[in-house]
Amino acid sequence: MSSRFWKKINIFLVGLLAVGLILTSLGSLAPSGNSQDYFFEIAKGNRPGHKLLAKFGENPNIQTGGPETIWDGRGVYAPPTAARIHNIVSSLAADAGQIISSGNATGGSLISLEDDFATFQVDGVAIGDFLLNDENVELGVVTGIVSESELALVRAMRDPELGLDGQANEFNDAYRVVRDNGAGASILYLFGHSPAFLEQREFVVLNGLTDVPTEKSYIRQQRARVFASASSGALGLITSTTIGETVETVSLQIINGNNQTMMALATIPINKIGLVTRWYAQVSKKQSISSIVDLRIGQLDLNKPGYITQRRSLQTLGTSAFDHKFSPALVLPGGSDIWIEADTDSNGTGIAAGFDIIIINVLE
Repeated sequence: MSSRFWKKINIFLVGLLAVGLILTSLGSLAPSGNSQDYFFEIAKGNRPGHKLLAKFGENPNIQTGGPETIWDGRGVYAPPTAARIHNIVSSLAADAGQIISSGNATGGSLISLEDDFATFQVDGVAIGDFLLNDENVELGVVTGIVSESELALVRAMRDPELGLDGQANEFNDAYRVVRDNGAGASILYLFGHSPAFLEQREFVVLNGLTDVPTEKSYIRQQRARVFASASSGALGLITSTTIGETVETVSLQIINGNNQTMMALATIPINKIGLVTRWYAQVSKKQSISSIVDLRIGQLDLNKPGYITQRRSLQTLGTSAFDHKFSPALVLPGGSDIWIEADTDSNGTGIAAGFDIIIINVLE
């Protein structure tokens, strides 16, 4: 038989697998049979292979003349044309961290780290410093310097994306101990996708006005958070800008005063499935406006605008907010982009919007 025939058979089988996984996930509720139990168990981290992804953002200054993406960079969002290293920088010197100590662990737990070759006391590690596990991309806070080779941590290492307890510090895990070097943010957590559209994450220690390149190349970036001991967020405007593009573009940013990005867009990793359960939007500025808001799926590319999944209208003299729940969930295969955009009939319109997705593992 032809290779085209077998290709169609393979696509059909993969589709059956995906549908089976979705039905199993939606059907395997807690014993009570209440669908809310299913969502609660995911939120608590009790369902392996499942996680919640809540994306939200605001475009505070939409102009007439065409739809704009709902994100804090304003205008139409454009991802890199290819996977790129990015420069991370702040507009103020106050957003900076200092690496006090680093190495590879020889042991540890959720609440400790051991390194037989470290000199934590000589290095000046102090209570309140951050401990970054660069292997697991998780962080903790130092609560005690037990010895030259051991640190005690508050409660547990944490996943910076979900806020849940993470993994134990183990042999050969690369780590860094970081301290605020200014009054602002010291660490940036970056979450996005590799050239193969697989999830990847890393920590970047900020250096104020000086560019700090990412260690990994990103084809998509969809969330960043900053951490600091002395402040609640970034004091300057923090940006992540492509290196090597014909026109270098900002893939994400954190506005001064915020502690994370505000981007109503996401990408489903190629080895996972996304179940969109909800999307919503509202007018965020009090003025007389009319706006069409679209939920789009496809490629985040000006030449490939994607298809409109659902359209709603917002008016300050009528419906100024909506919150739509999908029943059943809207299914997105791996590699899909999803984003929200809005137009306006009045310059300076502000629209805030977002969506919730359950991400399910398919292939590892």
